[in-house]
Amino acid sequence: MDCAHIKELILTGYTDGQIDARLQEQVRAHLAACVACRQLADAVRKTAVEPFKKAERIGPPDAVWQRIKQALILEEERRPAGVLERLRDFLQGAYSLPRPVYATAAAMLVLLAAAAFARLPAQQQRTVNRYLQEEVEFITDLKVEPRTAAYDSLSTKIEKSFL
Repeated sequence: MDCAHIKELILTGYTDGQIDARLQEQVRAHLAACVACRQLADAVRKTAVEPFKKAERIGPPDAVWQRIKQALILEEERRPAGVLERLRDFLQGAYSLPRPVYATAAAMLVLLAAAAFARLPAQQQRTVNRYLQEEVEFITDLKVEPRTAAYDSLSTKIEKSFL
């Protein structure tokens, strides 16, 4: 094995004893021959392993464990048992999706509608186009009524623009 692989093993599983016996033996053989890797292994052992060997193991007080157990029991009791309650919880989770999901869904819907319109037979497209053309012509043919005395008495352009 090369030094890079040995150094990776020293920093991960070798120091913790989490690699298999065959691989540990290969690392030991490499360390016996390579001074640089042996120095790294010694430095890791001195800084990351030895200080914690002397450390006292501290556990949480019994009162903390009791509160954790009670919280778990309460959570289990609050969990819905029926199918309808589980369905309600599922739907509530489904509506908590981020906004980009809804935006993507809306964009896909628009694309599907456009694709469906594009596949309409030519006759239906002509009918829709004719209707739109008639509406445009109707709007353009609207005549503006002549000015009245009320229009002339308005003092601002804003007031005139509403008539």
